[in-house]
Amino acid sequence: MNISEILRNLREDKDLKQIDIAKILCITQQTYSNYENAKSEIPLNHLIKLAEFYNVSTDYLLGRVTYKYNLTSLNEKISSTITFGELLNKISKLKKSNLNSLLDFLDYLVNKKDNN
Repeated sequence: MNISEILRNLREDKDLKQIDIAKILCITQQTYSNYENAKSEIPLNHLIKLAEFYNVSTDYLLGRVTYKYNLTSLNEKISSTITFGELLNKISKLKKSNLNSLLDFLDYLVNKKDNN
């Protein structure tokens, strides 16, 4: 997905109109429409403001990653004893065979019947 599709999907998921987002960015509806229709590149300050508004990462908005969460949200989802960055550092130190075992175990946990 590209940035214009992502912006449209996020806006529509919140049942907002282009004018609503334009007001948040202090721009015209036409200018925002140009972002969603890939007629104009979105300025960095607007990209950051939209990421904050939608509570997603700028990488997600740019289509570089498929998960929506920003680092703060990821840290909240992990646990109170470890940050997302610390978890990634630990994972990066695993040998390939142990990494494969971890991935298998994660698949098992995600697919468990009692998982909500």
